[in-house]
Amino acid sequence: DEPKAEDGISNKDDMPSGTKYEWKDGQTPDTTTPGIKEGTIKETYPDGTKEEVPVKVHVTDPRTDADKNDPKGQDIN
Repeated sequence: DEPKAEDGISNKDDMPSGTKYEWKDGQTPDTTTPGIKEGTIKETYPDGTKEEVPVKVHVTDPRTDADKNDPKGQDIN
């Protein structure tokens, strides 16, 4: 799933009402592969001022263990 920019701000409840959040240059971090991805959130305050906040997005592999593994059977004597 594509992460929401506002989810990267831990104290958004402390921000002024009407503050907007978006990924800088519209570039959402790549979530197609697992790992830690870096992104930048652009905050726009109601008075028009802006601020950039670097964040890390932790992408986990959504597959189940059964999907990740391929057990091979063998003869038992």
